Amino acid sequence: MFNYKVLVFLWFLSFSIYAQVKVSGVVKDSIGNPLNLANAIAVNLDTKAIESYNITNGKGVYTLNLAKNTPYKLTVS
Repeated sequence: MFNYKVLVFLWFLSFSIYAQVKVSGVVKDSIGNPLNLANAIAVNLDTKAIESYNITNGKGVYTLNLAKNTPYKLTVS
């Protein structure tokens, strides 16, 4: 017997995944060297809540998953 609750859950999950965008970038210091272990934080400007965060890798790269059509403030420290 197929469980319809699972089907409904997967249906909603597909919309939540589809409604996201990946934002990535590189953090560098003042002389152009990539910064390892820098914090990249996206704050939703409507709710003032942290929506996504990541720590840069050895090449200074970070990736954030954010909702479409939502204003954010990106802070790197």
